[in-house]
Amino acid sequence: MTTSENNKPSELQLWLIETQYASAEEAYKEVMSAHERLKGRLSSVLTLTITLCTAFYTAAFSGTHHARACLLIGIGYTVVACFCIAGLYPTALRTKAVNAEAFNAVMKVNPMPLTKQDHIRRFTQFIEATVSFNARKLCKDRLLLQITWVLLVLIPPIASIIAWGS
Repeated sequence: MTTSENNKPSELQLWLIETQYASAEEAYKEVMSAHERLKGRLSSVLTLTITLCTAFYTAAFSGTHHARACLLIGIGYTVVACFCIAGLYPTALRTKAVNAEAFNAVMKVNPMPLTKQDHIRRFTQFIEATVSFNARKLCKDRLLLQITWVLLVLIPPIASIIAWGS
């Protein structure tokens, strides 16, 4: 075997590790982007529910024959607004941009990385762990958004049934 043939497995390993690193970087960007989009949707739903609450509370206290149904719908939409606020509450996300001290701490975990490939692999694992943590937070906020959508649809008919059924 020639010298260049001996290096090929090493070059392939380095390419695979760098590809894994690039994939971890992209996954991080996707999760952070999805988080921002989700917060935007929750903000939109919150704006809608505040408008709806105002309209239904106004109708409830105007003394019309639909006042009871409007009051129940207003209360329901207030609950939806609370779910939106819970989803918009600042979520502690992790960042892959760490200072030199934290970076060195990641690299000093046993077993110590010895080569460039080991260092790239270690930092890739750090980014993947960060993505996993942030994805779990995103799932919690996504669940809150799904609850708000379901409640937005179900509140008027349920409140109407309750109001006119009693």
